[in-house]
Amino acid sequence: METIRNYLEKMFATLPATPEVHKAKQELLSMMEDKYTELTCEGKPENEAVSIVISEFGNLDELAETLGISGIVVEQQETAQDVRQVTMEEAKKFMEAYSMKTMMIGLGVFCFIMAPMGPVFVDAFHGRSGIGSSLFFTLVAVGVAMIVLGNSYIRNYKYLRRGACMLDYQTTGYVQEQIKDNQSTKTLLRVIGISLCVMCMVPMILLNELGSGLAGVFSMTNIDDVGVICMFLFVAIGVWLIIFSNGKTRAGKLLLHVNPKGTMSETYVVKEEPLYKDRPGLSAVMGEYWFTVTCLYLILSFLTFQWWITWIIWPLAAIVHAIINHSVQNAQKEGADHE
Repeated sequence: METIRNYLEKMFATLPATPEVHKAKQELLSMMEDKYTELTCEGKPENEAVSIVISEFGNLDELAETLGISGIVVEQQETAQDVRQVTMEEAKKFMEAYSMKTMMIGLGVFCFIMAPMGPVFVDAFHGRSGIGSSLFFTLVAVGVAMIVLGNSYIRNYKYLRRGACMLDYQTTGYVQEQIKDNQSTKTLLRVIGISLCVMCMVPMILLNELGSGLAGVFSMTNIDDVGVICMFLFVAIGVWLIIFSNGKTRAGKLLLHVNPKGTMSETYVVKEEPLYKDRPGLSAVMGEYWFTVTCLYLILSFLTFQWWITWIIWPLAAIVHAIINHSVQNAQKEGADHE
């Protein structure tokens, strides 16, 4: 039956998502199911029954008048444009390529963050400024190369943004399932990444506390330099994980938005009711909420170097986020009750 359902969805994919079309699709599905049940009860093998059902009900042009959508079908054929069918294999490869892109871009940003530490590292152990400057420019060059290489992974998929494309019912379901399965991994990577950014001062504090015990290995100046290097390393790894965490989800959402607007294929996507659906301004702000908090935290921390104080922004931000969401949910619930 899944084969029949997929074929039916393909038949109706480019038709407009109107009540008449929805009704016609349900009627045809019922007819196909009845025929399939009849054939299997007669002892027909499943594959043979599916083939008979598709051959008998698989031509929408012949069935359009019976289903009451002949005018819609004719109009769709007159206005139809060439739509590229994105296969399951293409969708899988695109999601893999996009994940690689975000990983490489994250590594590029990692190199940019660590580049200023080249001179600090060399100075801490060798004191040769020329080598430190060379390391700085090398890391910048490697970072640029990583970003260029990352973008090259999806170069062959520009048609997803520019051309008329469509995912079939089965492929859409696969992509949505991948996004759902990746949610826990995405959350874990983000939690680790944000935690590393929050804890970036811990190595410096510990090294300062252990300074007397390490005096035989490093001078106090070297200990401070090592602490700064570790701080930037924590931030660089944290930012890389945050960037990489969203790769697969972002790729899936891009795929789910390629189906033509207003067609039956657009209804394949199970859309969650947006929390801020009646507040577009608030939706735009909350969409970038945690990214803004992260940037604000890093800016304040690097400007003041009072990391043991600026970390308070995280629990405060979480409280504000919870209050806003709770208020919006209550307002929507009261609105629904009044209706």
